[in-house]
Amino acid sequence: MSGAGALWWSYFDRAAPYAEDYFERATDRERGRFARDFYTILHFPLVLGIVMYAVAAEEVVAHPDEHLALAARVSLAAGAALVLLAVILGTWRAIRRIPTERVVATATLSLLVLAGGSLSATVFTTAALAILVVTLAVERTHGWPEQVAARSIVAGER
Repeated sequence: MSGAGALWWSYFDRAAPYAEDYFERATDRERGRFARDFYTILHFPLVLGIVMYAVAAEEVVAHPDEHLALAARVSLAAGAALVLLAVILGTWRAIRRIPTERVVATATLSLLVLAGGSLSATVFTTAALAILVVTLAVERTHGWPEQVAARSIVAGER
């Protein structure tokens, strides 16, 4: 399913490289803190989001032409939003930047849940995927600061 690819893109295109760069440049003490925060705590919403998205995707595959129940719409949109939120928090932790494109996408996914009750499962999922892909494409064209992670972490700034 292309949604899984978009979620993968959401994490590995930006968040993972910034986290790796930060991790490499951090002092030993900060490296431990960062590993705890980024690779443990912030991965809980990421994994939960992937599971929620997968549960809803199974419903979409089973009943593509039917309307998605509210629970399935929430699961799909909230799953994608949790992945975006985990990256927002991880990005903040690594480079002190909030990717506004992802904040807007999270809000838009919430609105889709409210407005998407009359859409078929396929159309709803396509709309959610479009929100993700457009967000990631806009983010890519605007670019992120070049390895801002080098901010004073060598000096131990948190």
